[in-house]
Amino acid sequence: MNRAIRVVLAFLLILSIFSAVACSGERVFEHCELGIRLPRAFKEKEAREGFDLEASDGHISVGITRFSFDAVIKDGILATHTPLKFAEVYQGLIDSGTVGPLRESGDIPYFIYRESAAAGDIFFMPTFYRTPYAYFVITFVSPSDITDSVRDELLGYAKTVFVDPKYV
Repeated sequence: MNRAIRVVLAFLLILSIFSAVACSGERVFEHCELGIRLPRAFKEKEAREGFDLEASDGHISVGITRFSFDAVIKDGILATHTPLKFAEVYQGLIDSGTVGPLRESGDIPYFIYRESAAAGDIFFMPTFYRTPYAYFVITFVSPSDITDSVRDELLGYAKTVFVDPKYV
């Protein structure tokens, strides 16, 4: 093959690799051993009380909270719960009259609840995970109602959650 053709092909290969990476359309947010992939529009922001890490696209916020087994045992929560059982316990701790039923999407437990604030209602959809060292709650927060289509979009994000392989 002609040297000029090889150089052009190598250049095109490198260009296509950079284009694929730059345009992947997602950003990874990690806290301790757990991460989530979100659309590139999400940016990390100062975490509100109750979240260890928070990201937002300007409308939806995603908060990650880690509960180490040592910490939950002090509160009487077993370190052997499944994510579903932990979700049941967590749901019982929510002080809101508008807590929806506990559901599962695949192996991801979740429920939706609403809290009233001065600026209006805020809707929450916590999802639940377990790693070898802790429970995690990833909470999706929206200032508008979490309709079926929004819920499906958020559950799509929830399905991108991963445990860093070095912790497994």
